[in-house]
Amino acid sequence: CFINNSFKEFISEYSNNEEGNVINVLDNKIIGKHTGLSKYTIGQRKGLDIGGKKERLFVVGKDLNENVLYVAYGDENPYLISDEAVIDTINWTYPEKVEKCTVKFRYRQKDVPVQLEFHENEIIVKYPQGSKAVTPGQACVFYNNEVCMGGGIIKEVRKNGKKLWYL
Repeated sequence: CFINNSFKEFISEYSNNEEGNVINVLDNKIIGKHTGLSKYTIGQRKGLDIGGKKERLFVVGKDLNENVLYVAYGDENPYLISDEAVIDTINWTYPEKVEKCTVKFRYRQKDVPVQLEFHENEIIVKYPQGSKAVTPGQACVFYNNEVCMGGGIIKEVRKNGKKLWYL
C-alpha cells in the first residue's frame, strides 16, 4: 500500500539481487535462474518467468546459504503444505489464553482452525488438516470469530513434527 512501483522494483533497491539457480524440488534439477531470493515468497506462482509446462509452478522453499530457489509443480504438491508453526514476537491482546481459535497466515486467506500451545515466548500453532504456503517471517493473526486476539511472526514451519528442510 505504501510502495509506488512494483514490489520487485522496491525490494531490488534494498536487497541482494544475486542471481542463483531455480531447482525443481521433486527431481533436484535446475530449471532456471532467479534474480535474488528476497523477491520471492513461499507459495508464489507469478513472476517466476519459467514456462513450458501446463501445471502451475510454485515457490516451495529457499536456501539462503546456497542462494537456491526451490519450486514444484501443482498447487496441491506436498511441499506447499505444513501442519504446525512456531510463532514468536507475540502481541496477545485478548484477556485470556485460548486453546482453539482460527488464524490467518496470509492476507485474504480463509480462516484456518487451529489448536494453540502457549510457551514462555512462543506459541505452537497446530493445524492437522494442513495449510498451504505458511512462511517464516510472515505474520500469523489469531481470531475468535470476528475478534482479533493478537498476532506474531512465524518463526518456524513444521510437518509431522519436523522442521521443513526446504525453508
